[in-house]
Amino acid sequence: MADGPVRVVVNDHLDLSTLRAVIGGAVDLTVDAGRRGAVDRAAAVIAEQTAGDAAVYGLNTGFGTLAQTRIPADALERLQRNLVVSHASGLGDLLDDAVVRLVLVLKARSLAQGHSGVRWEVIEALVALASHGVLPCVPAKGSVGASGDLAPLAHLTGVLLGLGQVRVAGEQMPAALGLRRAGLAPLVLQPKEGLAMLNGTQVSTALALTGLFAAENVFAAAITAGALTVEAMLGSHVPFDPRISHVRGQRGQIDVAAACLRLLKGSEINASHADCDKVQDPYSLRCQPQVMGAALDLMRQAAGVLEVEANAVTDNPLVFPDEGDVLSGGNFHAQPVAFAADTLALAIAEIGSLSERRIALLTDNHMSALPPMLAPEPGLNSGFMAPQVASAALASQNKVLAHPSSTDSLPTSANQEDHVSMATYAALRLGEMAGNTAGIVGIELLAAGQGIEFLRPRKSTAALEHALATVRAHVPAHDQDRLMGPDLAIAQSLAAGGRFAGFVPGLLPSRSAAADVPIANPLNDVVFTLTPAEVPVLVSLPHVGTELPDDIAAHMTETGTALVDTDWDVDRLYQFLRELGIGVIRAVQSRYVVDLNRNPEDQPLYPGAPNTGLVPPAAFDGTPLYRDGATPSTEEIGRRRQRYWQPYHDALAGELARMRERFGVAMLYDAHSIRSRVPRLFEGALPTFNIGSNAGQSADRSLVDRVAQVCQDATGYDTVVDGRFKGGYITRHYGRPADGVHAVQMELAQAAYMHEDPPARYDSERAGRLRPVLRSVMEAVVDWSLSRCR
Repeated sequence: MADGPVRVVVNDHLDLSTLRAVIGGAVDLTVDAGRRGAVDRAAAVIAEQTAGDAAVYGLNTGFGTLAQTRIPADALERLQRNLVVSHASGLGDLLDDAVVRLVLVLKARSLAQGHSGVRWEVIEALVALASHGVLPCVPAKGSVGASGDLAPLAHLTGVLLGLGQVRVAGEQMPAALGLRRAGLAPLVLQPKEGLAMLNGTQVSTALALTGLFAAENVFAAAITAGALTVEAMLGSHVPFDPRISHVRGQRGQIDVAAACLRLLKGSEINASHADCDKVQDPYSLRCQPQVMGAALDLMRQAAGVLEVEANAVTDNPLVFPDEGDVLSGGNFHAQPVAFAADTLALAIAEIGSLSERRIALLTDNHMSALPPMLAPEPGLNSGFMAPQVASAALASQNKVLAHPSSTDSLPTSANQEDHVSMATYAALRLGEMAGNTAGIVGIELLAAGQGIEFLRPRKSTAALEHALATVRAHVPAHDQDRLMGPDLAIAQSLAAGGRFAGFVPGLLPSRSAAADVPIANPLNDVVFTLTPAEVPVLVSLPHVGTELPDDIAAHMTETGTALVDTDWDVDRLYQFLRELGIGVIRAVQSRYVVDLNRNPEDQPLYPGAPNTGLVPPAAFDGTPLYRDGATPSTEEIGRRRQRYWQPYHDALAGELARMRERFGVAMLYDAHSIRSRVPRLFEGALPTFNIGSNAGQSADRSLVDRVAQVCQDATGYDTVVDGRFKGGYITRHYGRPADGVHAVQMELAQAAYMHEDPPARYDSERAGRLRPVLRSVMEAVVDWSLSRCR
């Protein structure tokens, strides 16, 4: 769920991350008044055409097979109303509120592009319904996905006329009351407006997008569950070797193999059977990159189609005001959505099918080193016997549901509408299928966890132990037979709820440039977030945390626990990064837990200069951070190195490697701020921009010059390059221009945008002046990097 209403501007391009957010919670929907001119011009064309003598479909004629019937001018308003009430013929359960909310957003987006001929008031009414959470009650069945989603959109449109029912915060009420809640009066539809509302693929598209997001959630859970099963089955990691996938070249396979290997790398369990005589694992283990990669390719393809459709104009006829034309066509035909939904159905079914086979392996003691049925005291306990049967039932049901809908067509409207897409049902069934697969994967999570616990005291990797801990926080280990239904329902909810997206960063289409992905460390703390890059640029924010774990804060002074990290506000200056497709790795913990920009061996960075240390006992100004006698020991520093420093740097290295593989080049921008009271290395006032590139060894000189030039061109700021410092550990360690990885560190003098005296406070006015410069810097960095992509 979103933390608050998602702000959506109707006229902006709706990307997948925004669409996912709309599904997740309330929206603050607005429409840019600057687009009103285009909408009004199209409405004027409709008014002019209606006043003329020519017959124009849907304006002054009947609909469908009745298109030859001319409607008199004094009946045109009644024509539009009759269209709505006659087509509100849906049946079945009501669509979920989240789907209806997305339909409202998509319909408003379509109409606001100025090709539908509706009045501005119609768009404003849709915006008001969505923003006030007044959601029409729309039956799910009754559309064939051509001439648009006529029946469901008619039910939605009826609410604008004061007809039908709405739900507000789950409470159902008459539409007229709901309109008042949204500050609206019933509309009287003008020529073309009813037709514009009913024609369109918004319901099919919203359902398909909902299915896509559900498929992504269960895909992430299945990758995690599959890796857990490899561990429990004492499986080989060799099938995930990148060389195998690279010689085939399938993108999804390459990415899934890398994700699996990242989860499995460093396993104590795997090391324990390194010398076993097993030659090969069953397909459901070793072919995960091939099967899940193919599913990922289908999901990505469908995601691309659906994002386009979400931003499309799909009613009929269409108005082109610049030429004064009203053209009758077929954009309402939802065949692209139907094909996308069918491919998603195939992917969802196969994700579940593969997971079910792995459950079968786990419960078969002839195939594993585990007890029969994963049962303590087998025979007395049946263990996972029945859950495996349940998974088989769900997988079988999905096979039937996966039958393509896009190849089915029944002529409608007396053969005027003689080929239809069946997109609405194709998309509607995805929710049920994803739920089935979530049930299967949930069972696998429980079964694989049970298997790993039989292998104790050996442990898996930090990531997989965290995944298991996530499951165990809700479902305890199966130490004896008990009522299984509640456990399975909880596991299904975990698999369906997106809890495992953080274990597959960069894979899911709607999350690749969206919200940060939390990365867990071995002790279940979140130490940083990672937003995978869409361009070959990654920004590191290693000193932005303000949180102190309780067990550390207990040993710190009041000053230490109250002292906000001097760099924590840097990320607020870089809020535009996602718009540019830039990846971000953002620390969560404070530098007073561990300094992520320090060499783990605490080696000084500068000859003759004091070193603050990986875990500094005092702030830069000498303020003690720890109580007397509580300064971290060598052992404690080692623990923090593994708990905080190592996971951050592993992910940083992994993301740079992914970017280098994808683009042929990677650019790392290491962002910091400096408090001007810092005594070491500096005398006098600090330059605003301190740019370090390890004397040109960590980045191509042309890149450094480009960054410096942007800073120097900014009025009122001064710049130093490789002068007062040459870049910290991150810049020096990762910048390898010869290998295509370029790293630059930029220190912003804190006085340029914050008060100088601690505690540091964010100054929005000063930051507002600085942010355009930083945006220009990052745009230049992106341009430079893209120019060097292979």
